[in-house]
Amino acid sequence: MNPTSAPSAQRPAFVAFVPACKAHDMSKTTGYALVKRGLLNVIRIGRRTYIDPDEFRSLPDRLAKEAE
Repeated sequence: MNPTSAPSAQRPAFVAFVPACKAHDMSKTTGYALVKRGLLNVIRIGRRTYIDPDEFRSLPDRLAKEAE
């Protein structure tokens, strides 16, 4: 079997920001506010914004740390 034809079990390294926010029940405005506060790290390529899915997993810890 050709390795390039095998289905990938890995998740993507980066996903589009707005759909990722919606998938986590967050508006894009709230998402961008968290980016501005430094609680979510994104990368921008041209006009598009991407985020590592792990950013959402660690967000509750960062919010708790900020509240202290």
